Amino acid sequence: AALDEEWESFAAEAGRLRHQLRREAQGGVGGAAFAFVEGALVQAVREGHWLLLDEVNLAAPETLQRVAGLLEAGGPPPLLRPGGAA
Repeated sequence: AALDEEWESFAAEAGRLRHQLRREAQGGVGGAAFAFVEGALVQAVREGHWLLLDEVNLAAPETLQRVAGLLEAGGPPPLLRPGGAA
C-alpha cells in the first residue's frame, strides 16, 4: 500500500514536470527552472565541519586528486572560502 502511494506520488510529479517542459518548449512562461545546490562536501568545507568520506578509496583518481587538494597547506580553493573570496 505504501509503495503504491509512493509510485502515485512519483507519477504525479513526473506529470507536472512533463507539463512544465511542454510549456517551455512552446515558449511559455513558467517552464522548468534549475538551480545549483551545494553538496555536503562544499558545505562542510565552507562551514569548517567534519565530513566522513566512506570508501573514498574507491573513487576515481580524478576525484581523489580534487579531494587531496582540499588538504593542502594553502587551504581550500578560493571558491570554497566564505563569500567565495580569495
